[in-house]
Amino acid sequence: MSLTSSVPPAAAPSAETNVPVLLTMPTYGGTLAAARCLGAHGISVTMAGETLLAPAYWSRHVSRRVRCPDPFETERFYQWLIDFGKREPVRHVLYPTCDDLAWLFASRAEELGTYFRLYAPGVATILDLLDKKALYFASKKAGVGVVPTEFPRDRREALEMARELAFPMLLKPRTQIQFPGHKGLIVDRFDQFTAAYDRFVSGAWPPACGEFVKGVDIPMLQEYLPQANDGIYSVAGFMGRAHQQIAVRASHKILQRPRRIGVGLCFEEATVDHEVLERLVRLCRTSGYYGVFEAEFVPRGTQRLLIDFNPRFYGQMGFEVERQLPLGYLAWLGAMGDEAGVDREIAAAREWREGRGYAYYDSFFLGLHLFAQGVSGRTPLPGGSAITGAASCWSTPSVATMIRCRASWPRRAKCTKPSAIRVPSCWTSSTPEPRLAPRHPRALGASRRDRDEQEERDEQRGPSCGAHHRLPSDGLHFSQTYRASRAP
Repeated sequence: MSLTSSVPPAAAPSAETNVPVLLTMPTYGGTLAAARCLGAHGISVTMAGETLLAPAYWSRHVSRRVRCPDPFETERFYQWLIDFGKREPVRHVLYPTCDDLAWLFASRAEELGTYFRLYAPGVATILDLLDKKALYFASKKAGVGVVPTEFPRDRREALEMARELAFPMLLKPRTQIQFPGHKGLIVDRFDQFTAAYDRFVSGAWPPACGEFVKGVDIPMLQEYLPQANDGIYSVAGFMGRAHQQIAVRASHKILQRPRRIGVGLCFEEATVDHEVLERLVRLCRTSGYYGVFEAEFVPRGTQRLLIDFNPRFYGQMGFEVERQLPLGYLAWLGAMGDEAGVDREIAAAREWREGRGYAYYDSFFLGLHLFAQGVSGRTPLPGGSAITGAASCWSTPSVATMIRCRASWPRRAKCTKPSAIRVPSCWTSSTPEPRLAPRHPRALGASRRDRDEQEERDEQRGPSCGAHHRLPSDGLHFSQTYRASRAP
């Protein structure tokens, strides 16, 4: 296989109307979102997983369930895919759900294309996006803002570069392909750098793409911007093969765990920044990418700087699907070669109007986070006290009560008029504003000065109330917020 392998030719339009999709990684939020989206459009979904406890495995939109090896056991999983494809009378549509699979499907597209319907560019394009060094320079060429970053070739060069960079600094893997564990290490001071660097490389891994990308296993050094705590701006959507068909949605990541660098727990709707979008489209065109994507930006002043690009299904994809952007179905149409169908769905998606106040959160992990803060005493209770022990949390009006209350709320998210939205009774006048509870759980136990500063920011934004609507069967929720006048 060569990095110069050409982009797979467009599939001929298929007369088949219900070619099934093979989805993998049923523990993943993006997989569940894709299953729901495809099932809602009448597409048969085959779910492959290694555990029976995964949420997406039992979605009502899944028509067939099969067992498979762990996708991170690359060779075993790949052989399973080939054996599955050989057995099946119909070629399933196959689309990646993580960086590892994006790389695997692209690097072995020739053989996989014999047994599956794929919709992805060539391996060189995928590597240019998953290798953050290549992405950094491609972004600069396309006019996309980037965070100051250095790419050392060894430990000595890393130490020299660290002396010139600002702290705090982020030690970050150049790719997440086969990378175990964390997204990176934050180094607050230079005297901590050597130990942090040695700890990082001691857990070095042999990425499959290392054969083609020299030095990809050496961490990069990136300036850490504190706005990344709760200010990540995301643009996600679909780009057609000809780079003329595009529809996107935007959101803000307002809570992540771990706090300083981690996986998002809460997102809220945001306006699409058309200048950012224009440059992002230019990046896709120059790199040759098409398909589903999510790009993350961190704000600095008036700029939005790119920190990541995901060429695949992604964790909070259900947020876009709920906002009438059927990303799973668009990927299916593309794999089927139905360009007219892609045009139709993108035209419909563009009818969506922003500003309806949607927010998205993973109820299980957010609930776990709030519960843990309550148990530790960091989150005040409606009565003004804090949970001091696990046993007491079920007998007091606690954060856990708020979590349990969500189970009785409407099962399907929908746009409703402000007058129709009812605040749950467990949120009393002594409870922090509903918007603040999911937005800043860590701020509920903050100092008086911090609370005053937060209140001033909220006054500038305008007060809000909220009601949450539960989606079917897996514990991923939406919250619709709206503006209300503050009582005199």
